[in-house]
Amino acid sequence: MSIRLSWKLSAIAAGALAITTFVAGHVDDPKAKDRLPMYEGPGYRASDSSRGAPSFPASGMELLSWVTIPEIPGGNNSANDCWGYVSPSGKEYAILGLSDGTAFFEITDPTNPSLRGVISGPNSLWRDVKTYQNYAYAVSEGGGGIQVIDLTNIDVAAPVLARTITSGGTTASHNVAIDVDSGFLYRCGGGSNGLRIYDLSTPSTPVFVNSWPDRYVHDAQIVTINGQGRGFTTEIAICCSGLNGGSLNTGIDILDVTDKNNIVSLAQYQYSPNAKYSHQAWLSPDNRYLYLNDELDEGDTVSESTMYVIDLLDLGNPVTVNAFGNGSAAITHNIYTRDQYIYAANYRSGIRIFDATDQVNPVEVAFFDTYPANDNPSFNSLWSVYPYFPSGVVLGSDIEQGMFLWAVTLNQLAINFPAGNPAMIDPAGDTLSIDIADLDGTLNPSSATLMFDAGDGQGFVPIALTARGVGQFEAAIPAVPCGRTVNYYVTAETTSSVTVTDPPAAPTTTYSALAAYGVISVLADDFNSDQGWTPSNLGASTGDWERGIPVDDSGWAYDPASDADGSGFCWLTQNETGNTDIDNGAVQLMSPALDLSQGNVSIEYDYYLRLTVDDGTDRMLVESSSNGTAGPWTQIALHDTDGGLNWQHHRISAEDLTNAGVTLTSDMRVRFTANDTGTASIVEAGLDAFAIDAVDCTPPDTVIGDIVVDGLVNVFDLLELLDAWGACGQPCPPSCPADLTNSAGTGTDCSVDVFDLLMLLENWSI
Repeated sequence: MSIRLSWKLSAIAAGALAITTFVAGHVDDPKAKDRLPMYEGPGYRASDSSRGAPSFPASGMELLSWVTIPEIPGGNNSANDCWGYVSPSGKEYAILGLSDGTAFFEITDPTNPSLRGVISGPNSLWRDVKTYQNYAYAVSEGGGGIQVIDLTNIDVAAPVLARTITSGGTTASHNVAIDVDSGFLYRCGGGSNGLRIYDLSTPSTPVFVNSWPDRYVHDAQIVTINGQGRGFTTEIAICCSGLNGGSLNTGIDILDVTDKNNIVSLAQYQYSPNAKYSHQAWLSPDNRYLYLNDELDEGDTVSESTMYVIDLLDLGNPVTVNAFGNGSAAITHNIYTRDQYIYAANYRSGIRIFDATDQVNPVEVAFFDTYPANDNPSFNSLWSVYPYFPSGVVLGSDIEQGMFLWAVTLNQLAINFPAGNPAMIDPAGDTLSIDIADLDGTLNPSSATLMFDAGDGQGFVPIALTARGVGQFEAAIPAVPCGRTVNYYVTAETTSSVTVTDPPAAPTTTYSALAAYGVISVLADDFNSDQGWTPSNLGASTGDWERGIPVDDSGWAYDPASDADGSGFCWLTQNETGNTDIDNGAVQLMSPALDLSQGNVSIEYDYYLRLTVDDGTDRMLVESSSNGTAGPWTQIALHDTDGGLNWQHHRISAEDLTNAGVTLTSDMRVRFTANDTGTASIVEAGLDAFAIDAVDCTPPDTVIGDIVVDGLVNVFDLLELLDAWGACGQPCPPSCPADLTNSAGTGTDCSVDVFDLLMLLENWSI
């Protein structure tokens, strides 16, 4: 390689080198103590074929360009935050915060970024910038208020400092946030400040309107959401906050900031007993979950990079539902979400991309390590990322190394099932066709695997795929008892060890199929008419089961907007607008009498379940009785996981019923009991598309003489038989399709002759 990174190791050893003294930021931020010398080596442009790419550890990401700090005029010796801008013409611009100003680069060609200009500002390690319409707004811990930067003519001219806004108290700010829907700017921190709010009705001239000084705010995300019926209006501030500069009583504050003169606190929440410093957080695209970074817990109360998942279904009652990472020891810093992905800047471990298809259990799928020397919990290297350019280019800012631009290449393989995902497989064994499109020639063919769970308690077992052509594979599925539900997914790797699965969230989410030759419908109830289901209340104060068309109560974000099967009707708990969930007890829905005496049946239904406390205490229990309403009742399913706004499908197989000890009779009942334990939680339930199917475990008859297999014995089979006449003989070949019988009619004789012709004519069906 023509570019070497050995400077990093020598820089660590040279920690005693003089470093420019910066105007102090908030005293609790320890970045200054881990400062390393600025990198002064060459950068990189992928457009320059004369220069080899630098050797950074990476997977699923490609370096497009690297602009070092010395390449940028202005005497800067560090970088900090970054953001992006897209002009009306569609050109893309990277914005990089620096020690002494803010730089703007056109990156329409990301392999050759072009500097458009630098707006100088107060000297500081901390600078932040956001955009609104055709303006950028830069703030700094070094003071200077809000720098309003005009980007109107950036396609043809350098950006212009339009004015500086100093109203609203101290001119220092730690961060800036903008709600582009409402058109308000929020200065965060600066001294001991909380939020300072500015009206951007005239974007060139922000007007100070009010402040929220109750707690220090380090960073914030402000969003306008549909808040109908929630007890607040529409604009919500999610603040990483605390006392004493954020270092005491650290956590998040959730504020209703719709009325700037009457800011209402909805919640103040500490996300973990290990919390040390609430640094930055970002919402999932649907505003349901908050992903939060604590900047001081790594190396102290936790041993690895830790990002927290906080459920905001009930904004007044946040709940931490998980924490995730990748095993690195590096400090987490800034995190952003786009589509199903999470983009995290984690200092010495660089950028980490997580697939959050399962929003509670994100899985790392790509990375680019800007500090290969180590992943120690130190405060240097990658500060932030910006993943929102329409082109898909990802921007990163590194304290010592400057600006990085990457392409995300993690989707190098595309897996699909050409015949569709089978919902039914042959119990005697089956073959599954799978295509793997290799988008850039990096598939490791030996890695192509079907992960198959036969439902026998052994879990997922790998089945190597057999190549049948370019990108075409087959999986040989073993025999499975008829009536059993199996689960499966496909996985493959690139030569650079990027793993791709289908479905993407596997193994958390998988495909399923029924081992059977067919199903016969015994009962299908879409609830459009009353078939005799009986609701009852078991002590709950609200939330009774009701049959009807769902009331569109999506503003509450607790009820479905429609039924599951599109027929219109379903059963729901208290189907009306507002906070009408199940409270302080249980409600039950029982089926009419069901005749399942024919045996070998499965039960299927779609269910809806929203739980703000997802700990197994709030739930929906499914039971059956073989003796009508008298019982005893046997548990056949339990649902205790929140499903979001989605209907979910569930199938209880014949084998499941047998294993549960259920006796199938002509007077069966099934009942659904939704329970609220009485804690401060939301419980909503629904039921739709209830069905009972009989599983067909009789193998289809083989039609003797159907040589050209089409279910008929006709002239085509005759032609095949005549074509094969006399072709078989000793030794007997593995297969001779036209060899239908021997002279005794009791088997085959490895010859095709008049006896086979007689057998074919006997079964003639044209």
